[in-house]
Amino acid sequence: MESVDFESAIRLAVSLGGDSDTLACVTGGVAEGFYWMNTSNAMNYLEAALKKLPADISNIVMNFRSVYE
Repeated sequence: MESVDFESAIRLAVSLGGDSDTLACVTGGVAEGFYWMNTSNAMNYLEAALKKLPADISNIVMNFRSVYE
């Protein structure tokens, strides 16, 4: 509820502690729908996020999206 973008949602979820990998995973799914898919700049957000990932992980994400989008 306090996040301002996708990245801040993930960071806040991790900062809660406990089972933070699961919290961050669920938060990421919700935040994607809330921040990315409800904007006309969804692809710009995706490109910015992918640049922060290692190339092998970025490729996995893009392959997944091409199959399930």
